[in-house]
Amino acid sequence: MKNCLIIILWFIFYSVSYAEEMNRKTAGAFYIWNRNWNSGDVIAAAEKNNDCDYYFLAGEFFGKKKERITPDKEFFSLPNNEVPVFRIHNEYFKKIIKKPEKLTSEIICEFRRITTFARKNGKEIKELQIDLDCPTSKLPLYGTFLRKLRSKMSNHSLLSFTALPCHLGDKNFIKVVKYADYYVLQVHGLEVPEKWDQKVSILNMNTAERAIENAEKINSPYLLALPTYAYQLNFNIKSKKFLFLNAEKTPSSSSEVLTRTIAPKVRDLVYFVKKVKSGRMQHCRGIVWFRLPVISDQYNFDIKTLTAIRKGEIPIQKITAYWKNINKKTSILIVKNQGILTGGKISINLQKSRNDAPFELFKGFKSRERKQSFILPEEIIGTIPPPGKEIPVGWFRTNNNKQIKIKVKVI
Repeated sequence: MKNCLIIILWFIFYSVSYAEEMNRKTAGAFYIWNRNWNSGDVIAAAEKNNDCDYYFLAGEFFGKKKERITPDKEFFSLPNNEVPVFRIHNEYFKKIIKKPEKLTSEIICEFRRITTFARKNGKEIKELQIDLDCPTSKLPLYGTFLRKLRSKMSNHSLLSFTALPCHLGDKNFIKVVKYADYYVLQVHGLEVPEKWDQKVSILNMNTAERAIENAEKINSPYLLALPTYAYQLNFNIKSKKFLFLNAEKTPSSSSEVLTRTIAPKVRDLVYFVKKVKSGRMQHCRGIVWFRLPVISDQYNFDIKTLTAIRKGEIPIQKITAYWKNINKKTSILIVKNQGILTGGKISINLQKSRNDAPFELFKGFKSRERKQSFILPEEIIGTIPPPGKEIPVGWFRTNNNKQIKIKVKVI
C-alpha cells in the first residue's frame, strides 16, 4: 500500500512538472528588435512578460560600418534572462569572412561592451547569439568563424546562432552546429513578390514542417522561431509591380498605390505551439517569438491575442464599434480591433430611424455616399486599426444614439 502511494505521488509530481515544462516551452522567448530605446515603449512591453527570455538586438554589422545598440538600463533590472544578439549582414560577412579573426575580435569587443554595461546595472549576461542569413555555400566558413568565436569566449558562456530551413539539408550544417550550444530555426520570412497577384506567405507550412523533420534528425538542441508580425506590401496602381513594404510604422493610405498585408495565420501558429507542447519534437527546447509587440508597432499582434496563441488557444478576433458619449447630444463613434493582423479596410454600417444628425468624420474615414454633413451616412469606409487598438471614427450629434445600430465588417 505504501509503495503504491509513493508511485501515485511520483506520477502526480511528474505529470505536473511535465505540464509546467511544456507550458514554459510554448510560452517561449521573445526577440526584441528595436534600435531606439528612448521612448520607453520597449520597457513597458517587456515588463508584462516575466515568464520568458529576451533575445535583444545589441548590434549590427553592415557593409562598411557597424551600429551599436544599447538597451535602456532599466531593461537589466527585469527578472528575465537576457541574451544579446549581433546581426551580421551578408555583404559584411562575405567581405570579412576570409579574415575570421577580425570578425571574431569585433564581436567579442561588442559582447564585452554590452556585458559590462549590463553588469553595472545588476545583470550578468552569459550568452551570445549570432544572427546571420548565411548562404548555404558559405556554411564551412561560418563554422570556422563560430569555432574561433567559441575559443575566445568564457567556458561559462553559451553560444547560439540562427539557422534557415535551407541550411538543415546541407551536409556542412552538422559541422557548424557542433560549435554552438544550440541554434534557432527560423521558419518565417518573406520573399518579396514582383507583382500584386503573386502568392506569398510569412510562414510557409510545408517549408516549416520539412525543416523541423530535418532538425529532429540532426539530434542537436534548437529553438523554433515563429512570427508575430505582418508586412504591408505596396504596389504600383497601374503596372501592379512591387514598390516598397512597411514593417512597423503607420500603414500607407495613398490612393496612388495598391496595398496587401501579409500576416501569419493564427491557426498555423497554434498548430506549432501544440506540436511543441506535445513533446513530439524531442530536440526542440521551445519557441522564440519574433518579435515583442510594443505600442508603436503597427504590424504585430497585441499582447492579449498573443498570450492566447502562446497557450495554444485560438484567440478572439473581431472588429467592434461603440459610442462614447461626450455630452447629452454629442457622441464619438469608436472602432476597436481585437486580434486581427491582416490589415485592410472596414465598412461601418449605421442603421437608424431618422436621418437628421450632423456629424464630422475624422482623418482616415469617409462616407461612401458622400452626402451632406447633417445627414447620417449609411456606410462609412476606413482603415482597420492596429491589433489591440481603438481609434475614433468621427463625432455625431444625435438625441439618442441607442437608436442607431452599428454593424462592422472587414472588406
